[in-house]
This record gives sequence, structure tokens and C-alpha cells, in this order.
Amino acid sequence: MSRKEKERMQKKDSIIMAAEKVFHDKGFEDATMDDIATLAEYSKGALYFYFTGKNDLCLAIVNKNLAQIKELFLNVLNSNYNGLETLKNLVLAYIQFQKEHPYYSKSITNFRSYHLNCEVDNDYMMQNTTINNEINEVIKKIIIKGLKDKSIRENIEPEKTANSIWGNLTGILPGFVLQDNSETKYSTSELFDYIFDLIIKGMANEN
Repeated sequence: MSRKEKERMQKKDSIIMAAEKVFHDKGFEDATMDDIATLAEYSKGALYFYFTGKNDLCLAIVNKNLAQIKELFLNVLNSNYNGLETLKNLVLAYIQFQKEHPYYSKSITNFRSYHLNCEVDNDYMMQNTTINNEINEVIKKIIIKGLKDKSIRENIEPEKTANSIWGNLTGILPGFVLQDNSETKYSTSELFDYIFDLIIKGMANEN
């Protein structure tokens, strides 16, 4: 990669990081490209050189996060634990990612609300679909690993289960993080741990 290409990549990354913070702090609807340009310390024209608007930036933020999660899950996959323990570690790694990336949950919510306003052939949209499928494949491999080493019961369907687990991870946790827990005696982490404890125990081979 040439020096000029590196500079462009760094510029794009700084704009994405600024957008992530602005969307989180002001809300997607109230955030403006001017707000993002101010925080990123670039002109609004520079933003539009790289991104078509807020929806495009929303997709770019999710793209960045999904790429990081995929690498994280690949590291978990390549551990020496049995399949069931590897699956537990994957869930724990995802929880840790949430803690270390406080804007992630909001970006998922924004994506679900506004991605339909984006072009289907948008580069980020297509990349997100690809990475999402790759993440499902990593989880599927972990489940197959568990079937082979008999830590996971034999009637578990790898692909269906992988899609269910990833769907729950991206659906349940962001919802818990964003909700107001003032009306319940249970904390976010307690509820989340309980749900996934049930899921993983249900997959365990008791023999």
C-alpha cells in the first residue's frame, strides 16, 4: 500500500470513529454530517468524498465492528478447548468485546433501523453480509468440533444452531445493554449469562 493510500485509509477510519461517537452521543436522527466533520476535524466535503451520507457511515461502522468480531471468533476457534468450552469462550469473548467497544450496541440498533434506506449493492452492505456469513461459519465449525469430540450432543444441527446463537448474540445483548433495568431486580449481565447458560447446557452431551 502506497503512502497516499495509507493516508486515505487513516482519514476514512478517523471519520468512521467520529461518526460512531456522534451517533452514540446525539442519536442517529439528530446527528448531522456537520457534527461528524467538526469532530473528525475535516471539511464536510471531505466526508462526502468518502461517504454518501449518514446511512453509508452507519454501514461502515457495522462493517468495522463485524470485521473485529470475526477475527476475535477465529482466535477462539483455534484454541485447544473442546467444542462446548470453545462455544462458551466465544460468548465470553463477545461480552468482553461489548465492554471494550461501548458504541457497538448503538451501531447495531442504528443499522437495523436505517439499513433499508441504503442501496442493496452498497459496498459496505455487501461486505457486511459476507462477514456476517463468515461469522456464522466460524460458530458452525465450533459446533462441528463439539460434535466430533462428543462434548455437544449429536442431534444438534450445526448450521441452524450457529445462526440461532449469532442471532441471539446480536439481538439479545444489544437490547439488554440499551434497555433501562430500573424496573427489574436483575442486572444486564445476570440476564444474559442466564440465557446463554441455558442454551449451552441444552447443547451439552450428558453421556
